Amino acid sequence: MSDYRSGEGQVPPSESSIDPGREVNDAGSKLEGMTKQIEAQEARIARIENRLPNTEILSRSYMRRALAIWGHVFVVGVIFTIVVYGGMTLLILVLGLLASILGQ
Repeated sequence: MSDYRSGEGQVPPSESSIDPGREVNDAGSKLEGMTKQIEAQEARIARIENRLPNTEILSRSYMRRALAIWGHVFVVGVIFTIVVYGGMTLLILVLGLLASILGQ
């Protein structure tokens, strides 16, 4: 049995059937395909970045993000407080009015 690495015998069929020109063309077409994919991904990223809101919540600075979140929590708390205390005040006024009407 001959060993093709030692130079004796025949070259294995897998190595003799390689066509360098075809491989270069295949590599070129794969490269073009990858280039198109990269360009498509870059365009997609640009579209996504344009849709993001301009807010401090997305800032890279920890303090800016923290203060932005605190501000949102504070505003929600104020709105919630106004609604709850407004409802309680309205309920007290209605109950007081009913008590005065029924108490006469």
